[in-house]
Amino acid sequence: MTPRTAVVTGGGTATGRAGTPADAAAVVGFPTSRGAGHVTGQVVPVNGGAHLGR
Repeated sequence: MTPRTAVVTGGGTATGRAGTPADAAAVVGFPTSRGAGHVTGQVVPVNGGAHLGR
């Protein structure tokens, strides 16, 4: 991703930045963690809040 693409992509999110591979990896790893022991059948969008207010 070029710096320009990152600015354009991140500008439309609540976090104000483009997501990173580490952001996605944290979500992918969560369902296998002890903290997710009671979570079932969820869809977790990894989009920095881009869908908020729409």
